[in-house]
Order: sequence, then structure tokens, then C-alpha cells
Amino acid sequence: MGMVPPLPLGEAVAATRRQAGEIAAACAKVGRDPATIRRSVPLYKSDVLRRDPEHFEAVCAAYFDEGFDDIVMCWPYVRRGFDDEASVAASERTLERAAADVVPRPRRAGTA
Repeated sequence: MGMVPPLPLGEAVAATRRQAGEIAAACAKVGRDPATIRRSVPLYKSDVLRRDPEHFEAVCAAYFDEGFDDIVMCWPYVRRGFDDEASVAASERTLERAAADVVPRPRRAGTA
């Protein structure tokens, strides 16, 4: 069984939006404010670090715009049998740049 490719960002966000709507509907049934639920997005099978910090920022922004609180990622993200040293090193550089440049941006802007 091979790797399942990640959904394009728009499709992934739309699917997650539908799931968040289901949670909101369930909350309404029991009288709970859905805003009291902290929402996280796991990007376990994502290629978000396989690209560049700008892509990482776009992915985070898409989910934060939908009202999600956290982005969860596994590290190190190594696909056994698929990744060579160069791709792992490139992912590490992207992670380092994203951690230094992208992650702090919402705090600097006062939105997080």
C-alpha cells in the first residue's frame, strides 16, 4: 500500500469546515457554545514542510481564517522508504525558516 497524497489545500479546508459545522450542530443540540471547543488541525500526512515557508504560512492562514486554534505536526516527518537525505534536509530547513519567520507573525501582528 503506497502513500496517499494529501488533498489540495482548498479541498482539505473545505472538508475540515464541514466537520467543524457538524461539531457546531452537535453543540447546538446540547446547548453548548461551539466557541468553547478548542480546535486543532493535524497535518500528519501533509506536504506542508516539503515546500517552503510561504506555503506553510498559507496553510496555517487558511485554517486560522476558519477559526482553528492550533496546527499540529509530527517531527521529524520522514516517510520511510520514500525520503532521501536531501529531502529530509530540505524539510528541516523549511521547518527552521517557518519557525523563525512564519510562526511568530501572528503574535507580532497582535492576532494570536
